[in-house]
Amino acid sequence: MILSYLRKLLWPLSLGYGLVADTRNLLYNRNLKPVYRAPIPVISVGNISVGGTGKTPFAEFLLAYFQERNLKPAYLSRGYGRKSKGMLMVPPDARQSYLYGDEALQVARKFPNLPVVVSEDRMKGIQQLMVTHHPDFIILDDAFQHRKVYRDLDLILLDANRLPHKDLLLPAGNLRERIRNLKRATAIIANKIPDPALVNDANWRNKLPEDTSAFCRPAFKELKPFFQSRPPLPIPTPQPVIAFSGLGNNAFFFQQLEENGFKLASTLAFPDHHFFSRKDLNKISEAVQQVSSNSTNLDAPLVVTTEKDFCRLLGNPWLDQYDHLALYYVTIELEWLEGKTHVEQLLNSLLPPKTA
Repeated sequence: MILSYLRKLLWPLSLGYGLVADTRNLLYNRNLKPVYRAPIPVISVGNISVGGTGKTPFAEFLLAYFQERNLKPAYLSRGYGRKSKGMLMVPPDARQSYLYGDEALQVARKFPNLPVVVSEDRMKGIQQLMVTHHPDFIILDDAFQHRKVYRDLDLILLDANRLPHKDLLLPAGNLRERIRNLKRATAIIANKIPDPALVNDANWRNKLPEDTSAFCRPAFKELKPFFQSRPPLPIPTPQPVIAFSGLGNNAFFFQQLEENGFKLASTLAFPDHHFFSRKDLNKISEAVQQVSSNSTNLDAPLVVTTEKDFCRLLGNPWLDQYDHLALYYVTIELEWLEGKTHVEQLLNSLLPPKTA
Protein backbone atom coordinates (compact mmCIF):
# COMPACT_ATOMS: atom_id res chain seq x y z
CA MET A 1 0.00 0.00 0.00
CA ILE A 2 2.83 2.41 0.92
CA LEU A 3 4.69 1.53 -2.28
CA SER A 4 1.53 2.17 -4.31
CA TYR A 5 1.16 5.60 -2.69
CA LEU A 6 4.80 6.48 -3.33
CA ARG A 7 4.46 5.48 -6.99
CA LYS A 8 1.58 7.90 -7.42
CA LEU A 9 3.91 10.71 -6.41
CA LEU A 10 5.69 10.01 -9.70
CA TRP A 11 2.72 11.19 -11.76
CA PRO A 12 4.64 14.21 -13.16
CA LEU A 13 6.99 11.71 -14.80
CA SER A 14 3.95 9.92 -16.20
CA LEU A 15 3.06 13.10 -18.09
CA GLY A 16 6.36 12.92 -19.96
CA TYR A 17 6.00 9.19 -20.53
CA GLY A 18 2.48 9.70 -21.89
CA LEU A 19 3.67 12.45 -24.25
CA VAL A 20 6.35 10.18 -25.71
CA ALA A 21 3.89 7.26 -26.09
CA ASP A 22 1.23 9.51 -27.66
CA THR A 23 3.69 10.99 -30.13
CA ARG A 24 4.94 7.58 -31.17
CA ASN A 25 1.40 6.26 -31.67
CA LEU A 26 0.44 9.37 -33.65
CA LEU A 27 3.33 8.82 -36.06
CA TYR A 28 2.21 5.25 -36.67
CA ASN A 29 -1.49 6.17 -36.89
CA ARG A 30 -0.69 8.70 -39.64
CA ASN A 31 1.63 6.31 -41.47
CA LEU A 32 4.64 8.56 -40.81
CA LYS A 33 6.69 5.64 -39.52
CA PRO A 34 7.27 2.55 -41.68
CA VAL A 35 5.55 -0.73 -40.80
CA TYR A 36 6.84 -4.10 -42.00
CA ARG A 37 4.18 -6.48 -43.32
CA ALA A 38 5.14 -10.15 -43.30
CA PRO A 39 4.10 -12.45 -46.17
CA ILE A 40 2.24 -14.68 -43.67
CA PRO A 41 -0.32 -13.85 -40.94
CA VAL A 42 1.07 -12.37 -37.74
CA ILE A 43 -0.83 -12.57 -34.44
CA SER A 44 0.21 -10.40 -31.52
CA VAL A 45 -0.50 -11.45 -27.93
CA GLY A 46 -0.09 -8.38 -25.76
CA ASN A 47 -1.37 -6.23 -22.95
CA ILE A 48 -1.69 -2.60 -22.00
CA SER A 49 -0.24 -2.96 -18.50
CA VAL A 50 3.03 -4.22 -17.07
CA GLY A 51 2.82 -7.36 -14.99
CA GLY A 52 1.50 -10.80 -15.70
CA THR A 53 -1.73 -11.08 -17.66
CA GLY A 54 -1.27 -14.72 -18.74
CA LYS A 55 0.16 -14.09 -22.20
CA THR A 56 2.29 -17.25 -22.31
CA PRO A 57 -0.55 -19.77 -21.72
CA PHE A 58 -2.61 -17.88 -24.28
CA ALA A 59 0.20 -18.02 -26.83
CA GLU A 60 0.44 -21.75 -26.14
CA PHE A 61 -3.29 -22.05 -26.83
CA LEU A 62 -2.73 -20.38 -30.22
CA LEU A 63 0.23 -22.61 -31.09
CA ALA A 64 -1.74 -25.73 -30.20
CA TYR A 65 -4.78 -24.49 -32.16
CA PHE A 66 -2.82 -24.18 -35.39
CA GLN A 67 -0.71 -27.27 -34.80
CA GLU A 68 -3.87 -29.37 -34.35
CA ARG A 69 -4.89 -28.21 -37.83
CA ASN A 70 -1.63 -29.49 -39.35
CA LEU A 71 -0.25 -25.98 -39.71
CA LYS A 72 3.16 -24.74 -38.60
CA PRO A 73 3.10 -21.66 -36.37
CA ALA A 74 6.27 -20.05 -35.00
CA TYR A 75 6.69 -18.24 -31.70
CA LEU A 76 8.73 -15.02 -31.63
CA SER A 77 9.61 -13.17 -28.44
CA ARG A 78 12.12 -10.54 -27.46
CA GLY A 79 13.14 -12.90 -24.65
CA TYR A 80 12.37 -10.64 -21.71
CA GLY A 81 15.00 -10.80 -18.95
CA ARG A 82 17.58 -12.73 -20.96
CA LYS A 83 21.24 -11.84 -20.65
CA SER A 84 22.03 -12.53 -24.31
CA LYS A 85 21.53 -10.35 -27.38
CA GLY A 86 20.62 -10.87 -31.00
CA MET A 87 18.45 -13.52 -32.59
CA LEU A 88 18.59 -17.01 -31.09
CA MET A 89 16.72 -20.21 -31.85
CA VAL A 90 15.54 -21.88 -28.63
CA PRO A 91 16.28 -25.63 -28.73
CA PRO A 92 13.54 -27.86 -27.25
CA ASP A 93 16.06 -29.35 -24.81
CA ALA A 94 17.40 -25.96 -23.70
CA ARG A 95 17.84 -25.34 -19.99
CA GLN A 96 19.34 -21.84 -19.80
CA SER A 97 16.60 -19.28 -19.27
CA TYR A 98 19.25 -16.56 -18.93
CA LEU A 99 19.99 -17.06 -22.65
CA TYR A 100 16.41 -17.13 -23.92
CA GLY A 101 14.07 -15.82 -21.23
CA ASP A 102 11.74 -17.99 -19.16
CA GLU A 103 8.69 -17.63 -21.42
CA ALA A 104 10.43 -18.65 -24.64
CA LEU A 105 12.14 -21.54 -22.85
CA GLN A 106 8.80 -22.80 -21.55
CA VAL A 107 7.23 -22.62 -25.01
CA ALA A 108 10.17 -24.38 -26.70
CA ARG A 109 10.08 -27.25 -24.21
CA LYS A 110 6.32 -27.64 -24.61
CA PHE A 111 6.32 -27.45 -28.43
CA PRO A 112 9.53 -29.24 -29.49
CA ASN A 113 8.45 -29.49 -33.14
CA LEU A 114 7.78 -25.77 -33.61
CA PRO A 115 10.30 -22.97 -34.20
CA VAL A 116 10.76 -20.73 -31.16
CA VAL A 117 12.94 -17.63 -31.57
CA VAL A 118 14.01 -14.70 -29.42
CA SER A 119 15.02 -11.43 -31.05
CA GLU A 120 14.97 -7.79 -29.99
CA ASP A 121 14.24 -6.87 -33.60
CA ARG A 122 10.92 -8.58 -34.39
CA MET A 123 11.10 -7.64 -38.08
CA LYS A 124 14.49 -9.33 -38.52
CA GLY A 125 13.26 -12.27 -36.47
CA ILE A 126 10.30 -12.79 -38.81
CA GLN A 127 12.45 -12.43 -41.91
CA GLN A 128 14.94 -15.00 -40.64
CA LEU A 129 12.16 -17.40 -39.66
CA MET A 130 10.76 -17.17 -43.18
CA VAL A 131 14.14 -18.21 -44.60
CA THR A 132 14.99 -20.96 -42.13
CA HIS A 133 11.64 -22.51 -41.12
CA HIS A 134 8.90 -21.36 -43.55
CA PRO A 135 6.14 -21.12 -40.90
CA ASP A 136 2.46 -20.63 -41.72
CA PHE A 137 1.86 -18.15 -38.88
CA ILE A 138 3.88 -15.98 -36.52
CA ILE A 139 2.79 -15.62 -32.89
CA LEU A 140 4.36 -12.42 -31.52
CA ASP A 141 4.69 -12.34 -27.76
CA ASP A 142 4.09 -9.09 -25.86
CA ALA A 143 3.85 -6.98 -28.99
CA PHE A 144 0.85 -4.62 -28.64
CA GLN A 145 3.24 -1.67 -28.31
CA HIS A 146 5.61 -3.02 -30.99
CA ARG A 147 4.03 -1.27 -33.95
CA LYS A 148 6.98 -1.65 -36.29
CA VAL A 149 5.43 -4.95 -37.48
CA TYR A 150 1.92 -5.22 -38.96
CA ARG A 151 -0.39 -7.63 -37.14
CA ASP A 152 -3.34 -9.41 -38.73
CA LEU A 153 -4.76 -9.94 -35.23
CA ASP A 154 -3.99 -7.85 -32.15
CA LEU A 155 -5.19 -9.85 -29.15
CA ILE A 156 -5.08 -8.07 -25.79
CA LEU A 157 -5.19 -9.79 -22.41
CA LEU A 158 -6.36 -8.06 -19.25
CA ASP A 159 -5.74 -9.31 -15.72
CA ALA A 160 -9.24 -9.50 -14.25
CA ASN A 161 -7.78 -9.03 -10.78
CA ARG A 162 -6.16 -5.73 -11.72
CA LEU A 163 -8.42 -3.96 -14.19
CA PRO A 164 -6.89 -0.91 -15.89
CA HIS A 165 -9.86 1.46 -15.70
CA LYS A 166 -8.48 3.46 -12.74
CA ASP A 167 -4.77 2.90 -13.37
CA LEU A 168 -2.15 5.50 -14.24
CA LEU A 169 0.57 5.57 -16.86
CA LEU A 170 4.09 4.43 -15.99
CA PRO A 171 5.91 5.08 -13.73
CA ALA A 172 3.13 6.24 -11.39
CA GLY A 173 0.93 3.33 -12.45
CA ASN A 174 1.16 0.19 -14.58
CA LEU A 175 -0.24 1.39 -17.91
CA ARG A 176 2.09 1.20 -20.89
CA GLU A 177 -0.15 3.54 -22.87
CA ARG A 178 -3.55 5.20 -22.52
CA ILE A 179 -6.61 2.98 -22.21
CA ARG A 180 -8.19 4.65 -25.24
CA ASN A 181 -5.58 2.91 -27.39
CA LEU A 182 -7.31 -0.40 -26.76
CA LYS A 183 -9.35 0.56 -29.84
CA ARG A 184 -6.40 -0.80 -31.86
CA ALA A 185 -7.08 -4.29 -30.49
CA THR A 186 -8.84 -6.88 -32.61
CA ALA A 187 -10.14 -8.53 -29.44
CA ILE A 188 -9.89 -7.84 -25.71
CA ILE A 189 -9.81 -10.93 -23.50
CA ALA A 190 -10.25 -10.82 -19.73
CA ASN A 191 -8.00 -13.48 -18.21
CA LYS A 192 -7.34 -14.77 -14.68
CA ILE A 193 -11.02 -14.49 -13.74
CA PRO A 194 -10.91 -15.19 -9.97
CA ASP A 195 -14.54 -16.39 -9.83
CA PRO A 196 -16.44 -17.67 -12.90
CA ALA A 197 -19.62 -16.08 -11.51
CA LEU A 198 -18.16 -12.66 -12.26
CA VAL A 199 -18.73 -13.21 -15.98
CA ASN A 200 -22.48 -12.85 -15.31
CA ASP A 201 -22.07 -9.91 -12.92
CA ALA A 202 -23.21 -6.77 -14.75
CA ASN A 203 -21.58 -4.42 -12.22
CA TRP A 204 -18.21 -6.12 -12.66
CA ARG A 205 -18.46 -6.25 -16.44
CA ASN A 206 -19.18 -2.52 -16.53
CA LYS A 207 -15.64 -1.94 -15.23
CA LEU A 208 -14.18 -3.68 -18.28
CA PRO A 209 -13.46 -1.98 -21.61
CA GLU A 210 -16.73 -2.14 -23.55
CA ASP A 211 -15.18 -4.20 -26.35
CA THR A 212 -14.14 -7.07 -24.04
CA SER A 213 -15.37 -10.14 -25.92
CA ALA A 214 -13.93 -13.21 -24.20
CA PHE A 215 -13.28 -14.47 -20.68
CA CYS A 216 -10.89 -17.18 -19.52
CA ARG A 217 -8.74 -18.32 -16.63
CA PRO A 218 -5.72 -20.57 -16.19
CA ALA A 219 -6.66 -24.04 -14.99
CA PHE A 220 -4.30 -26.48 -13.33
CA LYS A 221 -3.46 -29.48 -15.49
CA GLU A 222 -0.60 -31.52 -13.98
CA LEU A 223 1.76 -31.55 -11.01
CA LYS A 224 5.19 -32.52 -12.29
CA PRO A 225 8.43 -33.17 -10.36
CA PHE A 226 11.66 -31.26 -10.84
CA PHE A 227 13.64 -34.51 -10.53
CA GLN A 228 12.91 -37.79 -12.32
CA SER A 229 13.46 -39.72 -9.08
CA ARG A 230 10.04 -38.49 -7.93
CA PRO A 231 6.68 -39.46 -9.45
CA PRO A 232 4.07 -37.07 -10.87
CA LEU A 233 1.31 -36.39 -8.33
CA PRO A 234 -2.45 -35.87 -8.54
CA ILE A 235 -4.11 -32.50 -8.00
CA PRO A 236 -4.61 -31.84 -5.15
CA THR A 237 -2.33 -33.77 -2.83
CA PRO A 238 -2.82 -34.43 0.90
CA GLN A 239 0.62 -33.12 1.88
CA PRO A 240 1.09 -29.59 3.19
CA VAL A 241 2.46 -27.27 0.50
CA ILE A 242 5.08 -24.55 0.52
CA ALA A 243 4.42 -22.41 -2.54
CA PHE A 244 6.82 -19.96 -4.16
CA SER A 245 6.75 -17.96 -7.38
CA GLY A 246 8.25 -14.97 -9.13
CA LEU A 247 5.32 -13.62 -11.16
CA GLY A 248 3.63 -10.35 -11.90
CA ASN A 249 0.79 -11.49 -9.61
CA ASN A 250 2.01 -14.06 -7.10
CA ALA A 251 -1.13 -13.75 -4.99
CA PHE A 252 -3.28 -15.14 -7.81
CA PHE A 253 -1.10 -18.27 -8.05
CA PHE A 254 -1.36 -18.87 -4.30
CA GLN A 255 -5.11 -18.32 -4.49
CA GLN A 256 -5.37 -20.87 -7.30
CA LEU A 257 -3.52 -23.46 -5.25
CA GLU A 258 -6.02 -23.07 -2.42
CA GLU A 259 -8.97 -23.17 -4.80
CA ASN A 260 -7.64 -26.46 -6.19
CA GLY A 261 -7.54 -28.04 -2.74
CA PHE A 262 -3.87 -27.60 -1.82
CA LYS A 263 -3.16 -26.94 1.87
CA LEU A 264 -0.79 -24.00 1.94
CA ALA A 265 1.55 -24.08 4.92
CA SER A 266 3.76 -21.21 3.72
CA THR A 267 4.21 -18.93 0.70
CA LEU A 268 7.26 -17.11 -0.65
CA ALA A 269 6.77 -14.35 -3.22
CA PHE A 270 9.61 -13.12 -5.46
CA PRO A 271 9.70 -10.31 -8.07
CA ASP A 272 8.45 -10.97 -11.59
CA HIS A 273 10.96 -12.87 -13.78
CA HIS A 274 13.19 -13.39 -10.73
CA PHE A 275 16.38 -15.37 -11.35
CA PHE A 276 16.71 -17.69 -8.38
CA SER A 277 19.94 -18.04 -6.42
CA ARG A 278 21.20 -20.58 -3.92
CA LYS A 279 20.22 -18.12 -1.22
CA ASP A 280 16.62 -18.31 -2.43
CA LEU A 281 16.65 -22.11 -2.42
CA ASN A 282 18.18 -22.10 1.05
CA LYS A 283 15.34 -19.87 2.19
CA ILE A 284 12.83 -22.31 0.72
CA SER A 285 14.66 -25.22 2.37
CA GLU A 286 14.46 -23.45 5.73
CA ALA A 287 10.72 -23.01 5.24
CA VAL A 288 10.42 -26.76 4.62
CA GLN A 289 12.28 -27.52 7.84
CA GLN A 290 10.12 -25.13 9.82
CA VAL A 291 6.85 -26.54 8.45
CA SER A 292 8.07 -30.10 9.06
CA SER A 293 9.01 -29.36 12.67
CA ASN A 294 5.67 -27.69 13.39
CA SER A 295 3.51 -30.28 11.64
CA THR A 296 2.03 -33.52 12.91
CA ASN A 297 1.62 -34.67 9.29
CA LEU A 298 4.01 -37.55 8.61
CA ASP A 299 4.29 -36.59 4.93
CA ALA A 300 7.09 -34.13 4.10
CA PRO A 301 5.74 -30.88 2.68
CA LEU A 302 5.74 -30.40 -1.07
CA VAL A 303 7.41 -27.36 -2.58
CA VAL A 304 5.24 -26.17 -5.49
CA THR A 305 5.85 -23.45 -8.05
CA THR A 306 4.83 -22.50 -11.59
CA GLU A 307 6.16 -23.91 -14.84
CA LYS A 308 7.70 -20.54 -15.65
CA ASP A 309 9.60 -20.50 -12.35
CA PHE A 310 10.70 -24.08 -12.97
CA CYS A 311 12.18 -22.98 -16.31
CA ARG A 312 14.13 -20.23 -14.55
CA LEU A 313 15.57 -22.71 -12.06
CA LEU A 314 16.24 -25.44 -14.60
CA GLY A 315 19.63 -24.33 -15.87
CA ASN A 316 21.29 -23.77 -12.50
CA PRO A 317 24.18 -26.25 -12.07
CA TRP A 318 23.60 -26.38 -8.31
CA LEU A 319 19.91 -27.32 -8.55
CA ASP A 320 20.61 -31.05 -8.05
CA GLN A 321 21.91 -30.24 -4.59
CA TYR A 322 18.31 -29.64 -3.56
CA ASP A 323 16.93 -32.98 -4.75
CA HIS A 324 16.11 -33.79 -1.11
CA LEU A 325 13.25 -31.29 -1.45
CA ALA A 326 9.97 -32.46 -2.97
CA LEU A 327 10.10 -29.82 -5.69
CA TYR A 328 7.14 -29.76 -8.10
CA TYR A 329 5.67 -27.39 -10.66
CA VAL A 330 2.13 -26.96 -11.94
CA THR A 331 1.33 -26.92 -15.64
CA ILE A 332 -1.74 -24.99 -16.74
CA GLU A 333 -4.10 -24.67 -19.68
CA LEU A 334 -6.78 -22.13 -20.52
CA GLU A 335 -10.29 -22.64 -19.19
CA TRP A 336 -12.71 -20.71 -21.37
CA LEU A 337 -15.71 -19.16 -19.62
CA GLU A 338 -17.15 -17.19 -22.53
CA GLY A 339 -16.10 -16.04 -25.98
CA LYS A 340 -13.96 -18.95 -27.12
CA THR A 341 -16.05 -19.27 -30.30
CA HIS A 342 -15.44 -15.61 -31.10
CA VAL A 343 -11.67 -16.02 -30.72
CA GLU A 344 -11.72 -19.16 -32.86
CA GLN A 345 -13.66 -17.32 -35.57
CA LEU A 346 -10.91 -14.69 -35.66
CA LEU A 347 -8.27 -17.40 -35.96
CA ASN A 348 -10.24 -19.25 -38.61
CA SER A 349 -10.42 -16.09 -40.71
CA LEU A 350 -6.67 -16.47 -41.25
CA LEU A 351 -6.70 -20.16 -42.13
CA PRO A 352 -6.28 -21.45 -45.68
CA PRO A 353 -9.79 -22.21 -47.08
CA LYS A 354 -9.44 -26.01 -47.04
CA THR A 355 -8.13 -25.98 -43.46
CA ALA A 356 -10.89 -23.66 -42.20
